[in-house]
Amino acid sequence: MLGLSPLAQEYTFFVTVLPAGGYFGKGAEEGVEALVVEEHDRAAPQGTGAVKAAGNYAADLEPVHMAKEGGYSTTLYLDAKERRYIEEFSVCNFVGITKDGVYVTPDAQSILASNTNTMLQQLARDEGLKVEVRPIDFDKEIDDFAE
Repeated sequence: MLGLSPLAQEYTFFVTVLPAGGYFGKGAEEGVEALVVEEHDRAAPQGTGAVKAAGNYAADLEPVHMAKEGGYSTTLYLDAKERRYIEEFSVCNFVGITKDGVYVTPDAQSILASNTNTMLQQLARDEGLKVEVRPIDFDKEIDDFAE
């Protein structure tokens, strides 16, 4: 029930995690294809990417429209310095599960920390998954991901 009274005697806490298809205008349980953006940067070292600010979204406007025109649902950004390491999707952090069942997410100082990602990391650990927060070399590692 919603509201403050009467008080419930028992509570159930649950978290549902689904592919992001519904957010991007596709089926609720359908994955999405992302375009790896190499001509634009989402955030830069010592920039404002790690701070919640409206201006952070401006950098993605042209690239996400180009991606959609090309049939992609969103954009995936690599780091601005080397264009090698995964940083984040257009509107959310990157999380991948490797073929051997490891939860991997970038360790990038130039992007906004995610409460959702932090919670999902803990839930993954609680379920027995190994969690790695580290640089992810796109070209060397993308084929290692199952999801």
